Amino acid sequence: LGFIEGNLLGSLLGKILGNMLGSKLGNLLGFIEGNLLGSMLGSLLGSMEGNLLGSLLGNLLGFIEGNLLGSMLGSLLGSMEGTLLGSLLGNLLGFIEGNLLGFMLGSLLG
Repeated sequence: LGFIEGNLLGSLLGKILGNMLGSKLGNLLGFIEGNLLGSMLGSLLGSMEGNLLGSLLGNLLGFIEGNLLGSMLGSLLGSMEGTLLGSLLGNLLGFIEGNLLGFMLGSLLG
């Protein structure tokens, strides 16, 4: 009976200790795997979010820079064109006015 009782007690004790050890090992592996998966997912989402933010910021800065450059170029070209047009118009009007004045003066004096 002692032999049977010893085997039975040993078997129960082995099962209890095995279950406890298995549970602790399972928890540890689950924790490690969960952290690894969480870390990988966090890195992926961070990378995607960073790229998206970088893209949005790049587009915004490009838009601002493009508008600024376009505005400066437009002002410069407008100024040059306005000056050229003003000069041409001034010369034309001066020529017409000079001829008209010369004709009137010639008529008066002649």
